[in-house]
Amino acid sequence: MEDIKIVNKIKSGPYWRVNLRPYEFNEEKIKTLSEIRKLLDQCQVSLRGWDFPHIDHQKTMNGQDWVQSECDFNDIIEFWRFFKSGQFIHYFSVYEHYIKSQKVNPSSMWETRNDGQPSGYVGIITTIYRMTEIYEFVMRLAQKDVYDKGISISITLSGINNFKLFYFEAERVLFRSYISKVNEIKLESRLSIEELLAKGHDEAIKKCIQVFEIFNWMDCPYNIFVEDQKKFLERRI
Repeated sequence: MEDIKIVNKIKSGPYWRVNLRPYEFNEEKIKTLSEIRKLLDQCQVSLRGWDFPHIDHQKTMNGQDWVQSECDFNDIIEFWRFFKSGQFIHYFSVYEHYIKSQKVNPSSMWETRNDGQPSGYVGIITTIYRMTEIYEFVMRLAQKDVYDKGISISITLSGINNFKLFYFEAERVLFRSYISKVNEIKLESRLSIEELLAKGHDEAIKKCIQVFEIFNWMDCPYNIFVEDQKKFLERRI
């Protein structure tokens, strides 16, 4: 992708990168740019105060074979591009990182270890919500026959060396520190449409657990995460 100012800004801090690629490349899978815009309006996920993907109509534009949008609002910085082929690429900042700049320590008071000051933070529940939105968006696109031959989902979390997991929710308890000792986490899924529609939400939870394990959390409460996801999908948060 060409040099894009807002993408460079996103990459200057911790960020997520999502890339959706159809199994079978067809550069004219979606015939028109107006059809892309219609698909995005129909498939956009709105389960909390921020949509996925966020469409800023003031900063949405068309290219030769793509539609793109960007947003730079407080601590939320995003850029995405959707191609006629069905490929979708999305960069967005780890907005929890703002906590560090405010010199707030969100660590649980029940922690028994002191691992020093982390470089930043990644939210546990926000990661579950974010991953669920990604897979829900893909499932909705699949139901519109965008990925009729199957889909590859690539998700990368970068810039998170010495970052620490935390809960925004005060009632949640962590008894120790869970800290990443790597700078980048790469996640891959290759799913048929039948697999995606049957187990897309479960795949999202599994990817969250992959992330958390790289933060050295080896006994993640899977069933609790499933319930968190269910409440989210039912808009009970």
